[in-house]
Amino acid sequence: MIKALVLNSGGVESATLLAHAKKDTDVGEIASLTFDYGQRNSQELTAAKTLAEYYRASYNLANLPLLTSESSLMGGKLDTYQNVDQYFSIFDAKEDITSSAHVPFRNGIFLAWAVHYAEVAGYDVVYAGPMGEWDYDGGYWGDYFPDCSPEFAGAFGAAVRIGTKNKVRLVTPFVWTQTKADVIKLGTKLGVPWELTFSCYSDNFIHCGECAPCLTRAYAFQKAEIADPTLYIKQPNVQRGNE
Repeated sequence: MIKALVLNSGGVESATLLAHAKKDTDVGEIASLTFDYGQRNSQELTAAKTLAEYYRASYNLANLPLLTSESSLMGGKLDTYQNVDQYFSIFDAKEDITSSAHVPFRNGIFLAWAVHYAEVAGYDVVYAGPMGEWDYDGGYWGDYFPDCSPEFAGAFGAAVRIGTKNKVRLVTPFVWTQTKADVIKLGTKLGVPWELTFSCYSDNFIHCGECAPCLTRAYAFQKAEIADPTLYIKQPNVQRGNE
């Protein structure tokens, strides 16, 4: 039996990873690892702890006080959108969104810390949930967020094997082909309690319905043809003009 460490941000992918690990008969022990890096909305920390408790995984919180960014995740200007088409138009136009939505090398920092912890604490596998593909025909996340790309995940996984002498393995099942809608379909089959997850960038205790994660979350539920149980302050407009 292996011991699994799951990176847990309280969101859709984290919940699905926890559910997957829980169902895996080869996994004997599960721990979750959450990072407090100064994100604008601390509600995701509450959601992460709630998910860990739901799946009976130990909850480990790591503080990373030195991360700095003007990103909307960390207190920079929070961009909101009237509908999902307005948000996706940024990518259609190939605009640079790095300054507003990207924390430089965040996933690399998280993964390095997680692998360190896994090797010290005796965990065999680190599960992480970065996405590799959009939920529309605009290309890969990695085109805009390089530390979410399949190339990054593959290279980092190789570094983990070498750096730990094969003691720790990195598993990133969603980075290669799956969209958020695919993850929601899988999570639903695994019985994920979506109402316990949290995705919003705003500083509200419930989803605002206007920021990028709220729109992509609602759009993914629609694409998956699964009822969205999320409570939004403003119901997201996710009907695309070409659909």
